[in-house]
Formats: sequence, C-alpha cells, structure tokens
Amino acid sequence: MEAKKFKKLDLHGEQHDKKLDNPENPFIMTAKIRLPQDSVYNCDFNPYIGWEQTQVLATVGGTKVLVHEVPRHVNHIITRYGCTIASSTPNQEPEDLYAVTWALDTYESPQNAHRIVTGGLHGQLYVINSRNGQQQNRLQSCGGAINDIRTSPANSNLVAVASKDQTVRIFHIRNDSCLAVMGGLNCHRDQVLSLDWDRDGNFLVSCGMDHLSMRWDLAKDHVRKHLDACCEALAKGRMNVLSQSDPVLKKVEDKKEIIKENVKKSAFEIENYHPNLEDDSNIDSVLGEIGKASGCTLPIYRPASVCSDVHEDYVDCIRVMPGINYFLSKGCGKEKAVNMWRFGPPKGVVERVTSSMAPQKTTTQLLAFKIWNGDTWFTKFEMDPRRRWLAVGGTQGFVNFFDVTKLKSHEPVLRVKVFNGTVRNTCYCAQGRIMIAVGEQGAVTRLDRVPLSIDTAELAKCIPK
Repeated sequence: MEAKKFKKLDLHGEQHDKKLDNPENPFIMTAKIRLPQDSVYNCDFNPYIGWEQTQVLATVGGTKVLVHEVPRHVNHIITRYGCTIASSTPNQEPEDLYAVTWALDTYESPQNAHRIVTGGLHGQLYVINSRNGQQQNRLQSCGGAINDIRTSPANSNLVAVASKDQTVRIFHIRNDSCLAVMGGLNCHRDQVLSLDWDRDGNFLVSCGMDHLSMRWDLAKDHVRKHLDACCEALAKGRMNVLSQSDPVLKKVEDKKEIIKENVKKSAFEIENYHPNLEDDSNIDSVLGEIGKASGCTLPIYRPASVCSDVHEDYVDCIRVMPGINYFLSKGCGKEKAVNMWRFGPPKGVVERVTSSMAPQKTTTQLLAFKIWNGDTWFTKFEMDPRRRWLAVGGTQGFVNFFDVTKLKSHEPVLRVKVFNGTVRNTCYCAQGRIMIAVGEQGAVTRLDRVPLSIDTAELAKCIPK
C-alpha cells in the first residue's frame, strides 16, 4: 500500500470542497485486512469522537469483539485490541456475535464513557468499556438471538434490540433488565431482523421475517414518562437497580381473562373472542394497568403503523433516513431491492381511518433500488450521513453505491469488488468520509470518499492490490 502517496494527496484535507463528490468514482477502496474469524457480521464507527481525531471502528463475529483505528490521512486499518465473550456456563455453545453499536455512558467521565454494545446467538447484550476492553455489564432479557442493535440519537445510554423472539426491546446500558418491550398478538409474527431510531428518539421502526415493517411510538406520554423515570434512577450511579419481576408479554388466554374481568361481554363473546386491532379499543386502559405491574419493563402491545405492501419476502434491514421520516428497507430472496418509502398516503389523498386504535397502514412508495446480488439475507446496509450515498453489500464481494438524490435512477452509480464472499455489513463514519465493508472470511475493507478536486489517477496508485 502506498501510504506516503495517500498522505501526500491529503484526501480529506480542508482545501477540498466536501460538497462536491467525484460523480463517477465517489468512493475508492484504500485498505483491507483479514481477521482471524470465519465471518465478520457487523461493524460500527464510534460517533462520539470528532473528525480531527483518529476514527475508531468496532467489528464483531464469532466470540470476538475487535477495535481498530482508521486514520484519515493514512490508508490503513490498524487493529488495536480485542476481547473474547465467554459463555455463561461450561456446557453452553460458544457465542456468535451478530450486531454491534456504540453508546456513551453519561454517568462516567468523558474519558471513560465510551461503550461498545454487542450481542448475538445467546440473546444477551455485552457492554464493553472501549478504553480497556473490559466487560462492564451483561444485559439479559431477550428470549432469542439478537439480530440488530441501534443506539438512540437522543439518549446515548439507550439501545434498542431486534430479536429472534419476535420482540423489539429498549435497554439502558447500566441496567440488566430491559425498560420496554414491543411484542404480542398484533406485532411481529416471526424473527425481528432489524430496527432503527428516528433522529429525536420519538419512534422506532422494525422489520423482520414476516415481511412486515412497523413503527413504534415512543412519544406517548406514558412511554416517555416511564423511560425518563428509569433513566433518572440510573443516573445516580448504581448499576442494575431496576428489576423485571413479572412476565411481560401476555398470552392470548391471559388477554381473554383480562377482558372477562374488565369488559362486559357475554360468555359466548368471550369464548369466541379473537383479538385484533379493530375491536380492542375498550381494553386500552386495561393494558396500561398491566404495564404498571411489570417492574421496570413497560410492555407496548400495539405498533403505531404497520407496512405490509412494500416487501414480499424477508425484510432484513431498515434505516431511517438521517433527519427525515423516510425509510429505506431491504428485501431479499426473490425481491432483491432496497425500497424508499414513508407511512401515510400520497400528497392530496386523505387516509380513511376505521378505528382510533387501529395502526396506520397506508404507505407511499418512492423508489426501489435494484440489488443484483442481494438474494442472501442478513446483509445490512447503511445510509451516508449526508443523505446521498446508499451503500449496499451482497454476494460475490460487491458493494453497490446508489445516489438517492437522483430519484429516477434505479441502478447503482458504482459497484466495488471489496473481497470474495458475502458482504454482511457496511458502515460510515459520522462525517461520511470513510466507509467500511465487512463479511465472510474475516474480511474488512476500507473505502474513502473522493472529492471532485482530487486527482483520481494519483489516488489509484494507493489502491491495495
């Protein structure tokens, strides 16, 4: 690798106009390494450090969490340290980590606050101090594998989890029991594969194997008060002080008993009752009472919105576009596309509301980006923080770059072969200047954003062979 030439080009220097990307080659591969893992499933940059500092990357796969430095002026990826997640019991099969995110413990001093949060096969979250690689906490509430983890942009102590147990859960990194759980009869019917927050932390969106996408309203008064009260209790310094004393999700039989005790219905109506969103308006207050009795865990039984008409196969990744309430979600299998859409009808069309308790079900589809190598599931994508470049991996080691500012373009502007095998995840640094792709055979590849003012011929000499 030509590190000296790369540094001399000053690819990310202040003299370059960062508003203008090279239209034909917006990103270029600048470094790649192999890690001692069969597959690297996920990666994430630390968003809590400035651009003037060396960027820090976490990768996970198998039992390993590895931390790397990604210097902006040198085309390197430097592995600094790692830690191994041990099984809880001697007879338990080894952990296999599928997801990772960064959090910031606001109780700690700024120098000691950065946390790596990871999870996978065993359904547990591991909170790791990025300063020394030591495990700070282990969060245990999920009844199945963890498929995705995202940190709230509005509160760096809160992380949301998509789980194989068909639920979405919210955790505080200082408490081992979850603060809220979203699931039940009218929620996801199979594994939840991915989720994301909006910029203000007012809602979550999730998607899964049931082909559905759902929006969860966290701005409701009782939800907001509950989360605020939990965060206030944990801000006093002690860890794991909030407990979950009762089962959170109620079975169908439990719900029928609730109705029998609290709603005036005939014996025939109770026996033949089949819960659905249209006839549940009279038990909303009852469900609220159930939530109060579940320790620190607030159950949320109803999504605010449900999307069933955008995808026809597994939906394995969903992201909220930065700063706006448009969504990008990826279908796989026979679909092979990333769709851009939003909840609600097209402009000028009035949505017909049948019940105040029913979720919003109309959607407006804006665009579909075709992923020619996107048939394999569990391949996450990421959106450029500047809301321009969508980076989507897939089979055969290719990353596809789509320009979302060109709404009539369905094909990738650029395809980059980053390694052999399936690309499992892509991620951007907070400034959108550097992108990382990870995947099978322990591959980690770095791509840098190319300003229009850079000499691409000289830059090509820095590309690793």
